[in-house]
Amino acid sequence: MKKSKGLHFHLFLAFFVSNLLGCKEPTHPPLPRIETDTITPIYAWDLSTNSANSFWKIKDSNNLDVHILDFAKQNHVNTIRLRLLNGSASFPHPNIQQIIQTSQLCKQKSLQTWLDFHLSDVWADPGNQQIPASFKNNNVDSLATYVAQFIRSQLSILKENHVLPQYIQIGNEVTNGFLWPTCGFWKSATGFKNFKTVYDSASNVVRKLSPETKIIFHLAGDINLYYTIEEIKKLELDFDIWGFSYYGLWHGCDPENLFNLFENTAYFTGKPFMIAEIAYPFTLSFVDNETNVVGGISQLCAGYAAQAKSQNKWLFKTVQLLAGKKHYKGIAYWEPAWFGKNTFQLNNTSSWENMCLFDFSGKPLEAAYGNWTKTQ
Repeated sequence: MKKSKGLHFHLFLAFFVSNLLGCKEPTHPPLPRIETDTITPIYAWDLSTNSANSFWKIKDSNNLDVHILDFAKQNHVNTIRLRLLNGSASFPHPNIQQIIQTSQLCKQKSLQTWLDFHLSDVWADPGNQQIPASFKNNNVDSLATYVAQFIRSQLSILKENHVLPQYIQIGNEVTNGFLWPTCGFWKSATGFKNFKTVYDSASNVVRKLSPETKIIFHLAGDINLYYTIEEIKKLELDFDIWGFSYYGLWHGCDPENLFNLFENTAYFTGKPFMIAEIAYPFTLSFVDNETNVVGGISQLCAGYAAQAKSQNKWLFKTVQLLAGKKHYKGIAYWEPAWFGKNTFQLNNTSSWENMCLFDFSGKPLEAAYGNWTKTQ
């Protein structure tokens, strides 16, 4: 969730990149392998914290208790995203048994699942990609074996319970690599090479154990991604969809050039792209004593106040920009129901309570109904 660190380019490269990003459409002929038409559009909610505390209740417009998965399916959502850490997970992260239970619920309700392997004992993002404590050897081949065994063990458990996911991420927001320092892109001279060794071992396991599953390659949406993407393309990694996080706070409130980069990347690699994380506040207020991630006016996009109506308008505006991209294939709202601790939800506090699609009492806001996800 943290803003990724940018690279400092030479003037020539910066000029070249700025011109490339500003192009409305690529000028070269397409590559022969375009997978866009084989990917069903993904409209997802990340409900990891709900899975971690088994809190599925929301209120409908009539103030009646409703299961959030039923509400989600009725309002354009077709996929539920869940993160999985290594080691012993605790709130706000679900463990494998909670993921099984949630996946079974999703299956009953004909919702797809998307499993996000963080490959760390703690939250992984562009600023934090720690090697699990149980791995003590810095040898890259041993690390590749360790990661492959972990993913194999978790997928085998899901397979035994007949709930293999439809989508998988191998690492979360790996803009600067993962499993630092061994596989950090900018941590060593062999960072990219090591990343490929470990990633390939993991993707091979996914393809063998769950051949129908699509793999999403997830980066944070920084405007300085161009050079990183060019290096990643050289690795010839095995995945199906580019996934990019986009938050106005961290990645800029005018995303046209950024979205052009996403489209050009999809075009030249033959792989569609989606927004793997997005969110916007409906208020700057709070209900518990945990500091919220977004709490100041300076963190908002100009013209979009922290109000329910503006939240919906900002999301709608963003999707309309994406709709003009031929290889855009979906969007995921991050933690739309991570409620703060109050009379509605008594168990856990939240630093994301004002970024939800439901108010503090669990009632759906305008954006919860998902009309902003429509591209036509």
